[in-house]
Amino acid sequence: MKWLGIVLAVTVISTIVVNGQKKSSQPTANASAPNNVGNPAPPSPQVVCVVNQPNANQEGNWAENHPKGYLPRLVSPENLPAICLIFVGIGGIWVARRTLNHMRESSEIQARAYVVVERGIIANVVNPIHDRRDHIETVARIIDPQAGPHAQITIKNTGQTPAYKLVHWALMGVHEYPLTTKLPPMPEPEHPFWNVLGSSVPEVKTLRMPRPLTAEEIDGLRNGSKAIYCYGEIRYEDAFKKKRWVRYRCMYAAPHCGIIGIGTDLVYCEEGNDAN
Repeated sequence: MKWLGIVLAVTVISTIVVNGQKKSSQPTANASAPNNVGNPAPPSPQVVCVVNQPNANQEGNWAENHPKGYLPRLVSPENLPAICLIFVGIGGIWVARRTLNHMRESSEIQARAYVVVERGIIANVVNPIHDRRDHIETVARIIDPQAGPHAQITIKNTGQTPAYKLVHWALMGVHEYPLTTKLPPMPEPEHPFWNVLGSSVPEVKTLRMPRPLTAEEIDGLRNGSKAIYCYGEIRYEDAFKKKRWVRYRCMYAAPHCGIIGIGTDLVYCEEGNDAN
């Protein structure tokens, strides 16, 4: 606003000066009339015709005093090639930045740590019911009558860089099959122990039930109405300082694992498996 007032004041002053100069330059009728001292005569009537003609010098002065604005001069035809080059450069910078971000994301995807559940087995479940002539014996049979089933969950870092601050906790229990209720939540320790899992390095976590199976639970496992569920969560930080997590849920059930007491492999459930 300050600069606008100054410009308006300069314009008004210039207009006044120009008008004053025009008025002073016009000749008067009395100055041009002849002075007849000897023979005074009555003044003859005079007719003054004023013709408004454009002044070329005035127009030139106005053009010089009022040059084109910055924007019209910027978009003048002689500047169009430079403007096009500017837009092309901006587009090139944008494409280069997108390409660099894509390359960085691709390198992180290829080089980051990927911790997955490699395998799960179970032992000390129940003695199998089969023909005596069949002498198949596995660790799924009762090994310790005073203890309950125990499972081993093997995880592995399949990525190219280590997984830092890795924490792994899990639970196991007997529930209905198919699962219709919500599994108990896993208690998070206040001060968890974490470690570093290198590339291609496995780690085994052992889960144990604190008691032997009841007769009802054994019958449910054999007839397929119950299953032993092992579920857990893994949290870690990759080499790019991003927090990662893995949730898994596997089970030991007759429809998927074969004869209870012989089969030892845990299979994944249809739900409860996810990762970021």
